[in-house]
Amino acid sequence: MEFTIYGTIFEVLPEETGTSSTGNNWRTRTFAIKTGGLKDDPTAFILRGAKIDEFAHLLVPQTAVGVTFYPPSSRRWQRDASSPVKYFTDLIASSVVPAAAQQQAVPQYQ
Repeated sequence: MEFTIYGTIFEVLPEETGTSSTGNNWRTRTFAIKTGGLKDDPTAFILRGAKIDEFAHLLVPQTAVGVTFYPPSSRRWQRDASSPVKYFTDLIASSVVPAAAQQQAVPQYQ
């Protein structure tokens, strides 16, 4: 199951690269959109690997887009046994498309 949200590109961060512990190269790029809802805080998404190149032309601030993403995945983290547990959640984008004129209206919260 995937979810789609519509909004406007707010910020695009630089690409990050590295090598995993198993020796595989990886690339990620984070971008944020604002939906125009009542609470208009940015929502950040991550693109990985070849999807960065595939959707690069849409990663421009002020571009209206629809972002389809996988259900969130969270990682549990604890520095040591006496530290508090924290969770970090990633929204991994599977596609980014131009927002169509016929897209559904953004829900208004009351």
